[in-house]
Amino acid sequence: MGGWNNTFADHAKGWNNGTGDAAQGNDNWVTSGGPNNAVFNYPSFSASSTDGLAILKERVEAVVAAVFKGVTGTDVLASPENYHINNFFSSTDYEAFGHFDGAYRIEPIPVTGDEIKHLNSEETVVTYCYTRQTSAIITAYLRVLGYDAVSMKNGVNSLHNAHPKWSVSKNKWGGDSNPHDYPTVTN
Repeated sequence: MGGWNNTFADHAKGWNNGTGDAAQGNDNWVTSGGPNNAVFNYPSFSASSTDGLAILKERVEAVVAAVFKGVTGTDVLASPENYHINNFFSSTDYEAFGHFDGAYRIEPIPVTGDEIKHLNSEETVVTYCYTRQTSAIITAYLRVLGYDAVSMKNGVNSLHNAHPKWSVSKNKWGGDSNPHDYPTVTN
């Protein structure tokens, strides 16, 4: 909504207050290669039915009722060892922007590749992308599957908004993404 109108962008939790550069020069932000993917146990959860459709409905309703689960980039940057970190960039951007020390690159959405086996169900899985839009969707999906998953608020914009790589990316807040001051209606 921050792109819709400045009222939303200027909110205390809005985009204009959600960007920063804490990753710049931080020892927990690196440009080296990431760890090799390991194989972990799948998460478990209980359900009141054995019917697949009923289980899915129950899991989705539980995730929606629990509302959005997010974490700030500065919290992850301060203690990356507290999370199983999943970077959702291209491999080129993983190195160009840099990433959390120890961040994996796992694409869990296509279930046919069984990539979720590389996410540690024993830890809080934090997924981050450029803006939080993709990571929020991945987080909801992972929570339905039973993972303790959170999305990093405002994506890498929250940690490295002045990075020169943004000059060729359309996902930078304050670059191509700005409030348009479209009208709003309040009750």
